[in-house]
Amino acid sequence: MAGINDIDTLKLSLINLRVIIALSLATSFIFLLIPIFRDEISEILERTAPDVRDIFIALATFVIIKFLQLQMLKYINSMKKNGLPEWPLLLHF
Repeated sequence: MAGINDIDTLKLSLINLRVIIALSLATSFIFLLIPIFRDEISEILERTAPDVRDIFIALATFVIIKFLQLQMLKYINSMKKNGLPEWPLLLHF
């Protein structure tokens, strides 16, 4: 229980967080200053203008994530009930 109510560790972690945020912002700023692409490239323009396929990919990803979350909840609840693990990704229809 050494980490509970440890103000010195909290202060140190907040300093570290500030340093990491400052370094990441500085790196991003420097990276954006370098003109890598001077002209508009068709591949970049295609990725910045989503079409119907991107919407289908996003919806499919959402459905898969929700399915996996439900499977994990079923697995956790079965662990709580009987203490014996089931296979977490079995389809029970």
